[in-house]
Amino acid sequence: MGNLLISFCFSQKEADLANVVILGRLISPGNELHTYKLNQKNYRKSWKEIREVLRTHIRTNIIQNDKKDNSYSIRVTGTPKTKAYEIYDLLEIKISPNRVIRRLRNLDCST
Repeated sequence: MGNLLISFCFSQKEADLANVVILGRLISPGNELHTYKLNQKNYRKSWKEIREVLRTHIRTNIIQNDKKDNSYSIRVTGTPKTKAYEIYDLLEIKISPNRVIRRLRNLDCST
């Protein structure tokens, strides 16, 4: 791919950067896919506008231990604003306020 880009007057640095961007889109085409799905449901916004709306929805992970010293990663989700809810509903994404993402192994550092 790099030689093809160089033949179109890209510098080596530009060709390398373009290869990374193209590879990233092949690995994770999420924004195009979500934008396409939203457009199919008559939600006509750019990916930049969608990201700005979703940026207002606060989420974080916390680590919690139980009495048996098992650790859990828990996703804590704030309440999304109305515009974010609209996007989640159109994409059929369920919002759960607290959910266990995974149980972490009990790490014993004494051995």
